[in-house]
Amino acid sequence: MPRLPSHAARLSPALVFLLGVLPSLALATGSADPRLIQIQAQLDLLEQAARHWEHLSTIEFTLGMLVAVMGASVAVFQRFDKLSWSPYVVAAMGILISAITFTTKEYFEVDHKTYRRSAKEAQHEIFTAREYLKSAQLPDIDNESRDELLVLAAASVSKLNAIAEKVEGPMPSTHANLPSSWMDAHAQALPPAQDWTVAKRLDTPTAYVFVGSGKGATLMVAKAAALNDARQAMATSLRMPAADVERFSKVVDSRVRLDARTRTYQYFVRLELNRAFAPRR
Repeated sequence: MPRLPSHAARLSPALVFLLGVLPSLALATGSADPRLIQIQAQLDLLEQAARHWEHLSTIEFTLGMLVAVMGASVAVFQRFDKLSWSPYVVAAMGILISAITFTTKEYFEVDHKTYRRSAKEAQHEIFTAREYLKSAQLPDIDNESRDELLVLAAASVSKLNAIAEKVEGPMPSTHANLPSSWMDAHAQALPPAQDWTVAKRLDTPTAYVFVGSGKGATLMVAKAAALNDARQAMATSLRMPAADVERFSKVVDSRVRLDARTRTYQYFVRLELNRAFAPRR
């Protein structure tokens, strides 16, 4: 069956260059993080695909409206069957309706609503991923925060690939040439099965666990606020000196969210303290 060529097929040579050659050049020159280049290349590819879906949605909707109008016209012309030219017009419109219907079924992967909905979902994820990348390129950002932002951007790309697969099949993967450690971190960035960020305390038989949260215009500000929130809560609740909390506690998990509307980060930490270090009650 003939199909509209997908962006994945049309742009694969360029993608191979962007995901393969450019990262190697970056590593050789030290000009940029190769992970950032790979993610940006994949985002560019998926952004073009999203625009393509919008165009297909418009075309398919227009063809559907044309079929509806011609169908109504056929019904009208059939009432004027005494006119000598009416049967020819009805026959011609019938042929056009059949041709358009056949074309729509054979050349469009999904219906126009799916194209438009997928394009809208993709645009949201693309915007979010690009915001992560912008923050990752700030000159004063630390390596840990940069890595975390790149992981989050890669997780957004995974969501985009899932959207694309529903519309036009598998897209080229952004995982090409990425080391296994990066892949593991990428997997950890996906949404957890259970959301612990809504809790305040998650104590276990061997440890006290406090959840802290913080907001900020940058990831570093939000992270510092979340850690300070958890430490203050732990010090107050356990009646421990702040210095002891900072010395003996440790962060065992973290989550970050980006508010696309306000462009602010919200950071969550799980701060754990072994019960052996806590004051006796």
